[in-house]
Amino acid sequence: MISEEVRNKIEKELEGVKTARQQGQEGRARVCARRAAGLAITPFLEKLGGTIPSSAYDCIVLFSAQPEITPRMRQIASHLLMRVDESYQLPPEINLAAEVHQLIKELEDYSSSSAKIPGKQGRQLIDNQTRTSILFYGTSWCGDCRRARRFFDERNIPYTWIDIDADREARKFVEETNNGFRSVPTIVFPDSSILVEPSTAELEKKLVG
Repeated sequence: MISEEVRNKIEKELEGVKTARQQGQEGRARVCARRAAGLAITPFLEKLGGTIPSSAYDCIVLFSAQPEITPRMRQIASHLLMRVDESYQLPPEINLAAEVHQLIKELEDYSSSSAKIPGKQGRQLIDNQTRTSILFYGTSWCGDCRRARRFFDERNIPYTWIDIDADREARKFVEETNNGFRSVPTIVFPDSSILVEPSTAELEKKLVG
């Protein structure tokens, strides 16, 4: 969760984005937007453990590489890392200040939902009526997991990624669901239905119709 102090720093940086753009300084605006994003994602990176990069740019690079972030988070990160063109401009449809605000909302929504997912950091199972996220249990080395995740990402279908190699409670949940086997991907949908090692056709039928 982002503290009030950090929110104030973020807003100050976003004011810098606005001022720089008014002055035609797109490079400066991009730097301020990256700083704001770096402040927003640092609490997320701290929960993962390890060394936090000192620069906002490197924080965004590290963040964009995390498998559990949503497709929208990844898209915003890519926009923040995008190079300007020969006129020092970004595509007109990209508003970095607005996207930082969207990133903060995505992070807060993720934090709220992940606290209720089976696994480490005090996560707990909750009733099916209140869970709205698709839970994707898998491993980084599983080819079927990569294929299924690509299916979700290409269609911008949001899901919560849970690596059972890094989460003992999640691994136990998968084993209990699959008669003792660590069968992945195991995908749990908000309607409580579960697909285990689904084919692309099965995913199409379930999610696209």
